[in-house]
Amino acid sequence: MLAAAGSVPTDAEIFMKAVGDLLTKRDPLRKAERAAARQRQNTAGRYIPAAVRHQVWLRDQGQCTHMHPDGSRCQEKMMIELDHIDLYCRGGEHSASNLQLKCRLHNNFAAAGALGNEWYRQRLEFVN
Repeated sequence: MLAAAGSVPTDAEIFMKAVGDLLTKRDPLRKAERAAARQRQNTAGRYIPAAVRHQVWLRDQGQCTHMHPDGSRCQEKMMIELDHIDLYCRGGEHSASNLQLKCRLHNNFAAAGALGNEWYRQRLEFVN
């Protein structure tokens, strides 16, 4: 990075740059400013706060919550997605009580059931 200025930096310049970057990163005031900026940026839209995501993952044990007709729970632990019980597009909140984990297959089936097969077909065309 320092070499981009046109000359090869000395060891002392590299050290001073590294220390300066570390101090900037660890400065409590700057950390608070960065956190406040992230909070302002993430208060709206589709962003689900990390604390809520972690809470849902722990509660659902990193596994799909879909229940099969025989009463057994889907065993899938791969391709897991956060699913809004009350759909976000219909005003559902990003709260732990309104979120659950679903594997991609069951999440897509739920979305197709709630939003219609036409929506699902258009989504598949968009993805492909």
